[in-house]
Amino acid sequence: MKKELVKGLNKMVLCRVLQMLKLVFRKPMLTTFACKVFINQYKAYIKRKNWLIQDVNVPPVMIVSITQKCNLQCKGCYSKVLHTSAANELNIAKFRQLLTEADQLGISTVFIAGGEPFIKKELINATFDFPNILFPIFTNGVLIDESSISELAAHKNLIPIISLEGNKIQTDDRRGNGIFDKTEQLMQRFEQTYLLWGVSITLTSQNFNTVINDIYIKDIIAKGCSFVFFIEYVPVDQASEYLVLMPLQREKLMVKLAMFKKNINAVFFAFPGDEEKTGGCLAAGRGFIHINAQGSVEPCPFAAFSDMQISNSSLKSALQSDIMKTIRANHHLLTETKGGCALWANKEIVKEMINNASNFQ
Repeated sequence: MKKELVKGLNKMVLCRVLQMLKLVFRKPMLTTFACKVFINQYKAYIKRKNWLIQDVNVPPVMIVSITQKCNLQCKGCYSKVLHTSAANELNIAKFRQLLTEADQLGISTVFIAGGEPFIKKELINATFDFPNILFPIFTNGVLIDESSISELAAHKNLIPIISLEGNKIQTDDRRGNGIFDKTEQLMQRFEQTYLLWGVSITLTSQNFNTVINDIYIKDIIAKGCSFVFFIEYVPVDQASEYLVLMPLQREKLMVKLAMFKKNINAVFFAFPGDEEKTGGCLAAGRGFIHINAQGSVEPCPFAAFSDMQISNSSLKSALQSDIMKTIRANHHLLTETKGGCALWANKEIVKEMINNASNFQ
């Protein structure tokens, strides 16, 4: 992988942090925190830059799915389909060790995912000891009580990201009756407590017109939302492929995303849409890496390939594993697809790469 590309990715992360600083004009009580975030992110950038000199590529982002368990039964959930292992999940000791290594390497943002992360409250609490790292926590919000809100207020580097599907009918249809109203109430509590928070919207062919809409987005921002993640639906089986965005919808997404970024005071992300600016898929350590609930190191949450367990290897070694190096070396074979996730759509190519990894060393 070209070092120039890695440097570009690192600078892009800093640019996003600078965007975050603009948000303090809406929430001036967070000014001190925002300044600390920029300083910590810059220090992490220097660490990654120094590792790159030693030919060790450290991504700015790590995604950790801390549990497979969930209190909801969402339709078409990729996690339930792709991650079905009965093996023991990460415990506190292993999770702390993982975060310690990430901090030392310069991984500056750790996305906490699941299942439902707040089922593993003890692991959420373990992040309190890592103030240098930003922890966006992707959650359905149902298990966040007043105690959790107080803890989030005390540890502002933990940023709750609430999952939505669109309006009340669309959200309740996929996530269960009453979930939309609960998330609305939770957003009110977040704003009353002066938290930084965001939403994650799964984009499908069915809800696209609802959520890629100025009125819908401005309404969410007016409630105090600071971060909006648009996640394109990845089909887990043929029966759900009709939910994949159509080509014209993907084109419109990029146009609307540019408009949102220009005209609305919030930070917007689109996966995999934003990846096109950095040469395509960022998995396998190009921009991020995934650790599943059992500690297997994977290129991406949607690509359950692994040859390393964090329980018996260092994070640094895992980043240099055969699978990660092979995928990065053959990135040109993986193109973005109608389903968004290049690794998922090209899984047969990826499997062949991995089986013949020795040919690519």
